[in-house]
Amino acid sequence: MRTVDECFENGLIAIIAGKNTIRIIPPLNVSEEELEESLDIFEMAVAKVSNSK
Repeated sequence: MRTVDECFENGLIAIIAGKNTIRIIPPLNVSEEELEESLDIFEMAVAKVSNSK
């Protein structure tokens, strides 16, 4: 899945969990800053893949 590959290239590990599902499982001690960074990476990956279609 291109979105998962794009996330990985930018430092976010995500896995495919079905045909239309991406799973991101942060640790319980994740900081708010790390969450914001991961969501920024995910948003950028989705936008990049969506724009390339």
